[in-house]
Amino acid sequence: MSLTLVPPSPVTERIELDIRGAVRNRAEAARSFELRFYLDEESPGRLLRREEVEVAPGEARGVAFRWPAAGHAGKHRIICIAAEPRAPGDAGPAGESARVSRPIEILASAARSPGRLGGAWVDIYHHDEGEGRPFNADLAAMTEGDWRALVRAMHAVDQDILVITMMFQNFTHRGRHRIEAEGYRGKAYYPSKLFPGRMPIACADPLEVILDAADRLEMAVMPGVGCYAFFDYTPAALAWHEAVAGELWERYGHHPSFYGWYVSGEKDGGLGGEEEREEIARFFGAFRDRVRRLAPDKPVMLATNCYHLRGAEDAYRKLLPNLDIICPFAFHRMPA
Repeated sequence: MSLTLVPPSPVTERIELDIRGAVRNRAEAARSFELRFYLDEESPGRLLRREEVEVAPGEARGVAFRWPAAGHAGKHRIICIAAEPRAPGDAGPAGESARVSRPIEILASAARSPGRLGGAWVDIYHHDEGEGRPFNADLAAMTEGDWRALVRAMHAVDQDILVITMMFQNFTHRGRHRIEAEGYRGKAYYPSKLFPGRMPIACADPLEVILDAADRLEMAVMPGVGCYAFFDYTPAALAWHEAVAGELWERYGHHPSFYGWYVSGEKDGGLGGEEEREEIARFFGAFRDRVRRLAPDKPVMLATNCYHLRGAEDAYRKLLPNLDIICPFAFHRMPA
């Protein structure tokens, strides 16, 4: 089972915390589970939510609800227990159960934002060799020990959210490639079974190392599902992303720090022309459905830049219902 808090710690008391739990049935028959959520301790007075779910064999089901943080300033833990419910009047031993918890610090504040830099993108290798010239050689040389040290250093300064920029190197853009005709030739940063190409980096599996180090510190890591091609949300790109997400979950989904899905393709803030706007909305509708079958509690994030937002309001009304997190970013080079 797993438990995800959106946003992750810390938050302010001015928000409603999105609490999500999920349980997977590894048996060969359908099973019922009761999911119970508690604040700090497993007692009736601390119960936040109770819900029973029926889970088909080999599948996962989730429960999500919003909990107002107001009046709860301080350090807490959200606890989730999944247990096989007893029949009425059954005094026999309890069925199988599992337990998971997550820390949450709630700050007293007059603002919604905690007012701090809580995380950062992490490049395993920068996608643009020109931009990456000052540091790509050093990134490529990073060992397992170096990646562990980076995670510990980020935690030491309260940057507990790591968004891995991408898990494949393939620096191209929508309309500038022939992937559908020629095949995908990107190179993976991990031991992918889907594609043979590998980036020449010192650490054989940096994502495994990062997740393991982050597990120990209760941090949050969002692997970048990409890069197929920047700004590309065509049906071919969707099929590629679904396959890669499935492989990433199979290899790394057991890590408690696996927080959710970052789709690396980015996008102009205006979301392109009408065709592209329809395309990206369909992409995320299908992609989120797919990854929720893998992991019902894990959020999906898109990063767009801050150009051309005016006039794109209707496009965002179609897109946003298919996203959990949108993370706009800006550039120093942007006009005032």
